[in-house]
Order: sequence, then C-alpha cells, then structure tokens
Amino acid sequence: MSESNNAKPYRIIVKLSSDYYHAFLTVDADDYNFRLSKEEIIKALSDKKIVFGINPNAVEYIVNNPEKADSIEVATGIEHEHGVDSQIIFEVDTTQDFKPAENEDGTVDFKSTNFVQVVKKGQVLAYKTMNTPGKTGTTVTGMNIKAKDGKMGNFKFGKNVELTEDGMSIIASCDGSIKMAGVKISIIEVLEIFSDVGVKTGNVSFSGRIIIRGNVTSGYKVETQDSIEIYGVVESAEIFAGGDIIISGGVQGNDDCLIRAGGEIKSNYFNNCKVVAGGQITTDSMMHCDVVCDESITAKGKKGLILGGQCIARHHIVAKTLGTEIGTTTKLQLGITNDIMTEFQDLATKIKDYKTNVSKLKKAYDILGKQKKVKQDDPKINLMYETTKSSLDEYNTNLKNAMVDFKNINELIEKLKDVYVKAETIYPGVRVKIGNSHYNVKTSVSKAKIIKDHGEIVLTSY
Repeated sequence: MSESNNAKPYRIIVKLSSDYYHAFLTVDADDYNFRLSKEEIIKALSDKKIVFGINPNAVEYIVNNPEKADSIEVATGIEHEHGVDSQIIFEVDTTQDFKPAENEDGTVDFKSTNFVQVVKKGQVLAYKTMNTPGKTGTTVTGMNIKAKDGKMGNFKFGKNVELTEDGMSIIASCDGSIKMAGVKISIIEVLEIFSDVGVKTGNVSFSGRIIIRGNVTSGYKVETQDSIEIYGVVESAEIFAGGDIIISGGVQGNDDCLIRAGGEIKSNYFNNCKVVAGGQITTDSMMHCDVVCDESITAKGKKGLILGGQCIARHHIVAKTLGTEIGTTTKLQLGITNDIMTEFQDLATKIKDYKTNVSKLKKAYDILGKQKKVKQDDPKINLMYETTKSSLDEYNTNLKNAMVDFKNINELIEKLKDVYVKAETIYPGVRVKIGNSHYNVKTSVSKAKIIKDHGEIVLTSY
C-alpha cells in the first residue's frame, strides 16, 4: 500500500494484484472539498514502482472525481500467455471396439461386428497441429514475464505407416486394416475374399488379417498369424488363427473340422467339430463338439445350448441349457488340467536342480578366478575358467527362465480357484470335473451353479 503525505486531508492508496498485472487506486478522505493533481497520482504510482500500462483516462477521472475513486484500475499490464501444445488428430477410428452387437432380446448379432477398419495406401491416418510460441508478459512494474512455448507433438506408429515429407502427417504405406496399441498405430495388411474358399481359391495362407465373405467348404484350410472373419458357414475345414476368429454363419463340422485360435472364437453355432481357443469362446449353441478353451465358454442367445461332446475350460462354462431331457452325455471339465500340474511340478524340480548347479559352479568359478590371477599364462586354467563361466551363464539363464515360467503357472493356479458351471437348466447326463473331483447330474435342476468347495464339488442355486 502506498499513501500520500499524512499532513494532507486525504490519502491516496495504491494496491497491486498478486500477479502484478493490475494496479488499483483509492482516494480516502473525510471531506472531498479539495483539489487533486495528476502529478500527485503519478507520484503515488511511482512510489509503488508502477511505470507501465498507466491509463491516462483513469488518472483524469480520479483527478475530476476523487470522491468516486474506490479501487479504480489505474494501470494494466500485458499478461503472459503460454503457448498451445501441438495435438495429434486421428482421421481414423482408434477405439478398436469391434465386439458383436447384442440385441434387446439378449441374442448376439455376429453379423454386426465392424471387425475390420480398412484403409488404402497413401490415406492420411493422423495429422498434428502446430504448436504456438509463448507470449511474454509485462507487469505494471515493468517486469517482463517469459511464457513457455507449446510443445510439438510426436506420432507413435509402427508397421506400414510412414511420415509425410513435412512431418505433419502419417499415412498408410499399404492397403490394410488399422491396429492400435494404445496410441501407437499400425497397418495390418488384409486379405479379403469375396467368394467361398474352395476350388477357385485353394487353401488360404496369409500373414495378415483375413476376411472371407462366403463359406469355407469341406477339405480346405485357412490360416493366418492374425485374425479371421468368416461371414458364411465353415464345413469340414481347418481354420487356424494367431488372433481371434469370428464366424457369422456357424460351423457344421461333420466330425472332421478343426477351429483353432490364439485369441477368442465367436460363432453363431458349433456342430460336430473340434475347437481350441487361447481366449474366450462365445456362441449361441454348441452340439457334440470337442472343445478346449484357455478362458471361459459362454453359450448365450436364443438357444444358449451346450449339448453332448466334451468342453474343457480354464475358468467358467455358462449356458442357458446344459444337456437334454433324454440324458445325452455332456462332459464339462474346469480348472487346472493334469498337464499344467505336471508342468508345475517339473519346473519346481528343475529350479531346485538349477540352483544347486549354480551354487557349485559359482564356487568353482571363484577358485579358478583366483588361480588365473596367479598363473595368467596357464592355458589349462584359462580354458577351465572360460568353460566354467559359460556353464554358469547358461545355468543362470535357465534358472531365470524357469522361475518366470513357475511364477506364471503359480499365478494361473491362483486365478483358477473360482471356477464354476452355471446354467438356467441342467439335465441328467451332464458330467462335471473340476480338478480331480467329479460330479454327475442325476436329476434336472434349474438356476443351478456347480462349484468346488473345500475339495468337494457341490450343486448350488443362484
């Protein structure tokens, strides 16, 4: 606060804003029967080091109307402005939300997947806006406040994507489909077949995503490291994918069909076929199939039926109906398989052996290291030293890998404690195995859930 000479019948009070970009003046007096000069006001401002942005109109108004001078803004600085960061603007859909649509009645529309977002070579995938420089500000006290410049954005992109010459856009370097990993964009080449896979096409093998608009007829094979979408029906064929498989029509396998995916498998129905999935399996019905699934099996929709055959799942098997009234044998197995338990035990043994060998080799390595310092030119000691070091490195690597695998299997076992079979109706003939325990359904039950509790399989309701 700045005030004039106390001998005068009035006080000139000057206040600064906290950011020093604004100054306010008040004239305080009991009786405003006096004359105030412009010079007095300028001096009061100067006493507060206010030298920039003084408003002459405000000063004139205060001189003529001192009784109205109550926190009047008398000086205004130029506020600094930080620059705006560059932004990445995508010209394609990056959500990758290609799940089948679910109708109001609970059925799944496997035809409405929007599974592939196709782009053409040279198509702009994303561009970035220019960053803007910061604008320096000046306070009413004449101090310069420097602003930050906006940052320039950087594209994150992978396979089959390239920068334009000006560096402001990224484009597809080939025809293909979008693949997102966070904000990193890649183009996966797509093979699209507008007919049946059969006599005209022969077997189909491709590294990228495959779209088949027709059927896959008996005796033919389709395989890829990526994902497959089939709009028609799969007959007695072989379908192999490193990623997901979606079959809109269904599978009519005639006991001579194999569907195998590293990811999820979704089909309208599965009849008389073998199915192997690294992810979940979703369908409306599954009849007389041999199924192995690393996640869960769900039969939902109008039928929601699992009938006959054998289904093995790591987590859950959920359906509307399991089995039939006539007691068709339907085998269901959940949880840890014997192969996993055997691998778990083998790894435990290996880790113990590796640790023993590492300990022995480490002692030998240390002894040879000391001998090598004393007898530097002894070829026999040098050879033994290098051989021991090589063996020690190899065992350490084996031990590290085995411990990682052991940890992964142990985590898998922990996750698989909560496994169950669940259905609105379960008929006699359904046989459930969880771990090494068995349960045979002998009478029809509704709203049933089969779980393992304290080592025993029990039937509960939900």
